[in-house]
Amino acid sequence: MRCGMVGPLVALALVLAGCAGQVDAPADGPTTPPASAPPALTAPAPPATAGPTPPPTPAPAATCDDTIVLATVEAALAAARLAAGDAWSTDVAGNRFVERTTTGDGYARRLGLDCGLLVAAAVDDDERLLVAAWTDTRAAWLVQTSDSPTTPYGAEATVDVLVGATEGEWLDDARTTWAGTLDSGETFVVGHVGFSLGAAAKDWLADRGHDGGTDDALLAAERHGIAVLEAAGMRQVDIAEPAELGSEEGHLQFVSPNGQISVADVAPTGWFDPTVPRYHDGPTRVELIDGTEVRVTEPGDDAPPWSIAAELGFACGDFVWLLQPPGNGTTDELLATATAILRTAACR
Repeated sequence: MRCGMVGPLVALALVLAGCAGQVDAPADGPTTPPASAPPALTAPAPPATAGPTPPPTPAPAATCDDTIVLATVEAALAAARLAAGDAWSTDVAGNRFVERTTTGDGYARRLGLDCGLLVAAAVDDDERLLVAAWTDTRAAWLVQTSDSPTTPYGAEATVDVLVGATEGEWLDDARTTWAGTLDSGETFVVGHVGFSLGAAAKDWLADRGHDGGTDDALLAAERHGIAVLEAAGMRQVDIAEPAELGSEEGHLQFVSPNGQISVADVAPTGWFDPTVPRYHDGPTRVELIDGTEVRVTEPGDDAPPWSIAAELGFACGDFVWLLQPPGNGTTDELLATATAILRTAACR
């Protein structure tokens, strides 16, 4: 999987996680191997750890309590030097931003999260609209407001919020929240918790055109990967990037049930060796999941900023897989995803 032409969720996760400094101009990162098939597999597999990996704990049913999300947004608006507004209301009729904004449920569906919210607030004679989505404590949100900050924002990062690109400033050291003012005078405050700021900034429009999908799957590896991911309960399964000319390797993106954005490289057995790290060069071990060896390679000391969880490699039926979550989530979450994949009928 490359940092160039990738699907909407992954491209945005990569960019704001450090693959580039601007949402619409991703820089080159790790490159996909050339289209020709690699030489015979010779790399020895690392020693397996003792004992099987326990099955993932089923996620509890979503409660969709918005208390934490609203508190997080209010703190961000204060950090953005915006005046406190009235209480948020689900009555959004007549709000100046509502016609161009998707519903809360639509935002959640696009992001692969459980809960959605669309609420409005007044700030004296100005108006605000918040769209948010979350699963448990993982969240993404975007505020549009007609008022301005008490002091202008610095020019630290350019974000395209689809109705205009503007320079704005980060509101925290972790760069999870950004604010900027468009030439029109509208202010945007965008943020996330454990997800992707880029996705939060790009998935809010009511009419954004192509919503992704799997109709363009041409390779056997793509069709296999899509079927397995959907059977495993993954969400927003899509082609992450087109296959290279002559290649049999597919690249897919998806969101796990707990909201982790991941990329899967899938190819026929022999096309690449899943026991050999592709993106990471840190410590490697092998986990046994229901009798299948899964290589786990952590990011090394020189890993790019978006490499915060391990890369996994394993075989599934007649295909080999690499899994990696760009800039979000944990290795344990990715292992739970691998467990769900390996328990599908296609991997038995």
